[in-house]
Order: sequence, then structure tokens, then C-alpha cells
Amino acid sequence: DCLGALPPGARGLDIGCGIGGAAIRLVQERAVALTCMDLVPAQLEIGCESARKAGVAGRIEFRLGSSMNMPFQDGVFDFSYCIESSFHYPDKSAFFRENCRVLRPGAVAVVADITCEDNSLVSFRSGNYFCGAEEMQKLMIESGFSVEDVIHIGDRVFKPLQAYVAQFSAGQRDKLRRYWNLVLKNYSTLSARGKMGYEIFVLRKVSRQR
Repeated sequence: DCLGALPPGARGLDIGCGIGGAAIRLVQERAVALTCMDLVPAQLEIGCESARKAGVAGRIEFRLGSSMNMPFQDGVFDFSYCIESSFHYPDKSAFFRENCRVLRPGAVAVVADITCEDNSLVSFRSGNYFCGAEEMQKLMIESGFSVEDVIHIGDRVFKPLQAYVAQFSAGQRDKLRRYWNLVLKNYSTLSARGKMGYEIFVLRKVSRQR
């Protein structure tokens, strides 16, 4: 919904697509074509197979690439989105510059992710590079975007997800379930203290050349 109205045949970029679930759903709901980019070949393989099984393989291209150095020409996409991936990017300035570069002027970009005001409070930080919401907006604007909307949904994410995972993990003792219980307990505590949020940023590439 945050992408707004898109013309039929619009070409979009899914940044950090994982196994492609969001991309498959989007092309099923809208008459668009997608390029899905991720750094992990195994996830791209799963995405390709899932798209084939869903009957949408002809409208989704899976590409290996880095969000901080995208393998695309300037201005080739009509929209982009990045869902819960950017907190893994150590150089967010490079990510936003690259995101802006590959979009045509006036194109919409949506970034949905966790934000954190104090990384020292995060229990598990390996591979996670959290950034505060205000700092995120500053980097977005510096990269050539205008910020059209910021939707705060942390109260609908952390506590409910913690409760779901706790119920799912009840009676289980494996390390992965224990890890996620600890992670989400930490995130819920930080959210309650106003130190962590979950934001959806709706951006627009400014029309003027930078």
C-alpha cells in the first residue's frame, strides 16, 4: 500500500529479497515486474523455485548483488522497496545513494526496518548495524530522497512477535528457538523504553539532478 498507485508494467527492485516471499505476493497483486537482489545465492535459488511454483517466474528476475554497490544502471527502476534488511548494511549512506541512483526521478522507495537509538543496549550485535530513525531520515535526504511519510509500527511488531515465538517455542530446547526468544525479549524491552522502533519510511526520489 505504501508504494501507492503504480502504472501497469512498472519495473521495481526488491532490495535484500531473501527467499522472495514479498516479491511473489506483490506480482500476484499488481501488474508489475520485479528484480529481486540479495547477497546469498542459496536464498535466490529458493526464491527462483518458489516463483516458478507460484507461476510468476516470468515476472521476477533474481540477481546476486550488494545493496551498497548495485549492479544496475542509473534510473532503471520505477520503484523500490527494502523490507527488514537495511539494518544489516554497515554503510547505510552507500545503500541510500545506490537506491536513489537506480531509480528514475520521482520514483517511490519504501524502507521498512528496525531502528535503534543506542546499539550498546542490543544483546546480539553481530551483523546488525542499527541506526536511529532520525539519523535514517538524514541519510535518506542527503542521498537525494524526500521523506513523504514515516509510519511507526513498533507496538505492532515486537511484543506480538515475542509472544508468538514464545508460544511456538514452548517445550523446545534447541539453540535457535532460545536465541530468538532472547533476541525478541531484548527488542521488546528496548521498544518499551523508547530506544527501539520499527518504521516504514515512504520516500520519493527528488526530480532535480543532484
